[in-house]
Amino acid sequence: MGKMMNESDLLKRPFSELTISEQAAVLKARYEEETSEPGSQRIKTRGTIGEEYGLSGSSVGRLLKINDLIDPLKDMLDRGSVYTKVALQLAFLPVNEQQMIYEIAKAEHVKLTVDMAIKLRSHSGVMTEAMIRRYLNIKTIKKKCYKVPARIVEKYFQGMDPNMVDTIVEQALDAWFGKEAADVQ
Repeated sequence: MGKMMNESDLLKRPFSELTISEQAAVLKARYEEETSEPGSQRIKTRGTIGEEYGLSGSSVGRLLKINDLIDPLKDMLDRGSVYTKVALQLAFLPVNEQQMIYEIAKAEHVKLTVDMAIKLRSHSGVMTEAMIRRYLNIKTIKKKCYKVPARIVEKYFQGMDPNMVDTIVEQALDAWFGKEAADVQ
């Protein structure tokens, strides 16, 4: 959202046509207006505001959190270059950490993922540039399906129901990896 628009400019357009960060700004202004009244209940207020905009109270809460993002991350969210789930995780981080993440991700041309954001958030308050670089350089491991050789199928699983075979293989792997972990300790 970089350039700050005032609330009256935003309210001239239908809510559904606003960018995510603009929706967040409108809801924040509305929420602050409601919660400034003595005796207002925050959770009830989210639900009430949500009804006005066709949203659930929890959706209002998530959009309110978007306001805690730095402007460059809001811009990425509005352009669709970062997912809302990622933005929400990053919104919990201090501004200086968000800024470091943004700068490194931009310089390295990294598309931020939910897994990256969750791992980064778990280090909130103690994050270093090296830590950010490590989490942003995670290479995804391609999942691979393994085929059981015919000789093993004939020897151990001949005529069995495939669901039963899956269960046996899973139990055997659990036992194998459980033993391996016990040997390490």
